[in-house]
Amino acid sequence: MTFNLSLKVRLLAAVLIGAATTLAFAPYHLAFIAPISIALLFLLLHNLKTKPSAWVGFSWGFGQFATGISWVHVSIDNFGGLPKFASVLMMFLLVSYLAIYPTLFAAAWAKLTPKFNRLRFFIAAPALWLISDWLRGWVMTGFPWLWLGYSQTDNPLRGYGPLLGVEGITLALIFIGSAIAYFILLLNKEFQQYKAQKDRLQSTTKIAALNLFFTFVSESLTNRRLQQGLTLSITIILTVALTASGLNKTQWVQKVPEKKTSFALIQGDIDQAKKWLPEQRWPTLIKYNDLTRENWNADIIIWPEAAIPATEQELPAFLSQLDSAAKNNDSALITGVLDQKPYTRDQNNQLQMGKIYNSILTLGNNGDGDYNYSTAHRYSKHHLLPFGEFVPFEEFLRPIAPFFNLPMSSFSRGSLVQKNITAHGLHLAPALCYEIAFGDQVRRNVDNNTDLLLTLSNDSWFGHSIGPLQHMQMARMRSIELGRPLIRSTNNGVTAIVDEKGDITASLPQFETGVLRADVTPTTGLTPYNRWGSWPLIIYVIISLSIAIIWRFKANSKDKE
Repeated sequence: MTFNLSLKVRLLAAVLIGAATTLAFAPYHLAFIAPISIALLFLLLHNLKTKPSAWVGFSWGFGQFATGISWVHVSIDNFGGLPKFASVLMMFLLVSYLAIYPTLFAAAWAKLTPKFNRLRFFIAAPALWLISDWLRGWVMTGFPWLWLGYSQTDNPLRGYGPLLGVEGITLALIFIGSAIAYFILLLNKEFQQYKAQKDRLQSTTKIAALNLFFTFVSESLTNRRLQQGLTLSITIILTVALTASGLNKTQWVQKVPEKKTSFALIQGDIDQAKKWLPEQRWPTLIKYNDLTRENWNADIIIWPEAAIPATEQELPAFLSQLDSAAKNNDSALITGVLDQKPYTRDQNNQLQMGKIYNSILTLGNNGDGDYNYSTAHRYSKHHLLPFGEFVPFEEFLRPIAPFFNLPMSSFSRGSLVQKNITAHGLHLAPALCYEIAFGDQVRRNVDNNTDLLLTLSNDSWFGHSIGPLQHMQMARMRSIELGRPLIRSTNNGVTAIVDEKGDITASLPQFETGVLRADVTPTTGLTPYNRWGSWPLIIYVIISLSIAIIWRFKANSKDKE
C-alpha cells in the first residue's frame, strides 16, 4: 500500500473523483459520496508541494463543475445564439473559473501545512475549505452552487443547518473526510515503516506485498500510534454524527396553527422560446387568468417569476382588474413582474431608458388598498444572474454574440434587505430564482414577523437537465436553516411546498400545466443561524488559521536551527 502515484495519475483520478461528486446532489441523492470525495481528494494531495497540489485541486474542481453545472450549457446552446464550438468554449471557461477555488484550497493547504499531522487535517483543512467556499460565493457577485453541504438535505447532517447554515454542514463533511483520509494515511505510514524495519519483502510480486500487508494488519492491533489514530478518527466521525442526531431533535421554531393558510400555486408551463413574442402575451395572460379563476377560494394564489410577459407599466388595466377580482374573493395574488422605471435624461440631456427590475408584486388582500403603480409595494431582485440578468463588462461583450443580449439581460439591483411582502395577513420573505442560493441574503430578510419563505422561479431555460432539481434542493436548505416553510412557484417545475424542516410536503410534476393546492402552517421563532449567521464559523476559521500559522512559524524556526 503506497501513495507514490505519478502526478498524471493523480490529476486523472482527481477529475474522475470530482465528477463523481455531482452524484451526491439532486437528482441522484447519493449523499455518502460527498465525504468520500473529500477523503479521496486529500489522499491525492498527500506529499505534494504547492504547485502540483494546485493542479490536483484544479482537476478535482474541473471534474465537479463540468458535470455539476452542465445544465448551464442548455441555456447557452438553446438561447445563446452561439455556434456549438463557441458554446462549449464558454462552458470550458466557466468551469475553469470555478475550479480556481479548489485550486486555491489545495495550494494554500500544501503551503501552510506541508507535513502529515493532525493539525493539517483537523485544523487547517476545514478552515481553508470554508474560506475557498466563501470566496466562490462572493467574488464577482458569487456562485455558491454545489457547496457540499447541500448534498445532505435528506440526511442527518442537515441538523447543523439551523445552527450553522449550509456552511456548517459542509464543515461537518470536511471533518468526516479528514478523519477517513487521516487514518488511511497513518495506516500507510506505519506500514511503510513496518516494511522497512522487518525487511521481509524479498520479492516484488503483488502476492508477497499483500502477504506482508496482512501480516502487518494482524500485528497492528498492538500499534499504539494506529490505536490512537483510529480512536481519533472514529471519535471525530461519531461526534459529528451524534451531534447532528441531537440537533435534528431540537425544536428551534414553533408552528402557529391559527395562521394556517390555503395556497394555490399556478404552474403555467409556458414555452420559454415563445414567451416574449408579442403575439403570445395575451394567450399567456389568459391561461394564467383561467387557472386562477378556478382557484379564487384559496387564501393566496401565486404565479411564478416574470409570469406576466410585459412590464408592469404596460398593463395597468389588467393588473387593476386582477386586484379587484382578488379583493372580491378575499384572496391575495402574488406574481412575478418586470418593473421599468420612467425614462430619464442624463447630464447631456440625452434620453435614457428607465431602470428595469425583476420584481414580485402582491394584489388583492395585501393591506395596501387598491392597486396603484406609484404606491404598490414590490420586492425587487437583488442578486442578479450574471449574463442572464446583467452582463459584466457589457460594453465589450454585448457586441460579440447574441448570447450576451438575451431577453431582459439589463436588470438593475434591488436592495439587499427589503420589507417582507404581505398577503392575506401573512409576511413572506421573498427570493427570486437564483438568489435563493444565497443563504445570508435570505437570512437577513427573515425576522420575528416573517411567517413564510417565498421563492418564484423560471427554470425553463435549463430544460430537462439536473439544474432545476439542484435549484430545488438549495431552496429546501433555506427552510432547514431558518425554520420557515417555503413556497416555491415556478413556470415548469419544480413547484412545491416545503415544511420548516426542509421536507417537500406537496409538489407538481415538471413540464406540465397545473395548480398545486395545499394548506401551510407558518412558524415563529428564530434559529441560531438566523440570529448569528456565519459569525460562529468566521470566529472558528480565524482561530484555526491562527493556530496553523503559529505552528508553521515555529516549525520553520526549528528547521532553521
